[in-house]
Amino acid sequence: MVTAFGAGSSMASDGKREASHHFTLGANLVLFSGLLFKVYGKGASSSSKPLAERWGPFILCTLGCMGLMWDIVRHVMLDHDGVFVPVKDLVMYNNYGGLTPMGHASQMASIIGFLMLISGVLWFTGVLQLCCGRSA
Repeated sequence: MVTAFGAGSSMASDGKREASHHFTLGANLVLFSGLLFKVYGKGASSSSKPLAERWGPFILCTLGCMGLMWDIVRHVMLDHDGVFVPVKDLVMYNNYGGLTPMGHASQMASIIGFLMLISGVLWFTGVLQLCCGRSA
């Protein structure tokens, strides 16, 4: 963002890449925490509903957020030279341009996380009940 507003000369610097990873991690934490707080609050206050209807959206949203957060956490760990895990275990691509096992795992975590988060939000908002012909 700094470069976009003219305060920097290149987007390709290591420092700017690291800063963008940290910014994205922070923004995701704030947004996902707010979402989970809202979904949890509704589940906790609706004691008359069955257990699955009370906590299903919260569980789906929580698991979805965790899946979506994995890749940015991996990037931040790579920016810090693999403080907790060796760098060779965190890289996305091998020397031939293909995905490493971590690359496949990160891809699947993002896809499954996105689907779970969307499902949880649609369930929370009542859209799924409307599509199935039931009232919320």
